[in-house]
Amino acid sequence: MTDSFKTRLVQWITTYYLALAGVVFILGLPKFARVSSQLAPTLEWGQVFLSLVTFKSLALLIATLTILFAIISAFLFRFQILRVALFLSLFYFESLFNSIGAKTHLFQFWLWSSLALALIPTLNASLRRRDFWHLRLGIWCSISTILLFYFLSGFWKTIGLLQQLYRGETHFLSQQGLIYHIYSEILRASARPLAQQFVTEHAWINPFLSFGVLLLQLVCIVGIWRSRYHRIIGFGLLAFHFGTFLILDVNYPSNFILVLFAVLLSPFPKKT
Repeated sequence: MTDSFKTRLVQWITTYYLALAGVVFILGLPKFARVSSQLAPTLEWGQVFLSLVTFKSLALLIATLTILFAIISAFLFRFQILRVALFLSLFYFESLFNSIGAKTHLFQFWLWSSLALALIPTLNASLRRRDFWHLRLGIWCSISTILLFYFLSGFWKTIGLLQQLYRGETHFLSQQGLIYHIYSEILRASARPLAQQFVTEHAWINPFLSFGVLLLQLVCIVGIWRSRYHRIIGFGLLAFHFGTFLILDVNYPSNFILVLFAVLLSPFPKKT
């Protein structure tokens, strides 16, 4: 059982880093390839380098380094210096990516979950008992970081709900609450929700959908202490992301992939 568990841990961390490399390659690299170098003087990050290189070349370099570090870390994850180098590269990549006006939440979950892995000390190739526990703890912290972010999202929704109830405003769990949210996305981001007409015509279902999202996000805190629920929570979060795409036209493929490979495919046994 121990050898099998070790194998799952190794497969998880390898898959995590390969998925990270793929996400940066698919979502980050093309964004930087299209950006104009004229944006450089308006940016806060990377100005030290602007006298030597253009912002576009700097951004492409950081994105490429992040991808390379992620691929190398997938196969040489035992070396802490590689995992730390990846985190620092990803940190700077995230800073540059947000500086060009990109949508938020695309890479921050990856960034802070990778920090937990970067803090794992250098491991012995044979994963002796102490190294095995270090790897286990690092992966548990990485998954817990992801779940904590989702819990905090539900927590602040709850605080906002209580404030709206106190002020007598249209709140998150009312029939009109979700409809208001849909139209705010349409006005803010020119969203085109596929389920807009259905949600508008069947407003009675909106409180159930909103309550389901709130409950799911709050329950994520349970997954931190009871890893046997990782897969159940993972399925719920995938459904949540699919639902926000249909109802709000809010699409975060990077988080969807992270939940798929990190939470749903958790290496921890069900009885843990």
